[in-house]
Amino acid sequence: MKRALLVLAVVCVFSACTKNGAGNASIFGRYELRASYGGLSYFHQTFPAGNGNIFQFKSDSTYVRYANGTIAESGNYHIKITGTDNGARYGTITFNEPVYLDNFRIKADTITIGTTAADGIASDYAKLK
Repeated sequence: MKRALLVLAVVCVFSACTKNGAGNASIFGRYELRASYGGLSYFHQTFPAGNGNIFQFKSDSTYVRYANGTIAESGNYHIKITGTDNGARYGTITFNEPVYLDNFRIKADTITIGTTAADGIASDYAKLK
């Protein structure tokens, strides 16, 4: 069991590094909605700073989602990184309350949750300082 945990820790450390050795941004923190786009009849909506639509990702694998400043849901999340591209990490994110899986991408201080493939909707969130 200890060996498995050690291997998992090593994999996590190395998956956070790019080929040039620079680490990528952490997901932990608060991110506010800046744009949503996609859908069958493509739309694009932007949101100003201070709109109150926030995801908060904590280091204990819990999250809180706020809608207009009020808690809309909370629970656990799990991220599976499946690749990197030009400084971005991408993969899937699973939420347990309610249970759903979505595509996920993080680059610098921006997280995109969702995808426009197959008429889906994606949303960009900017990290709050």
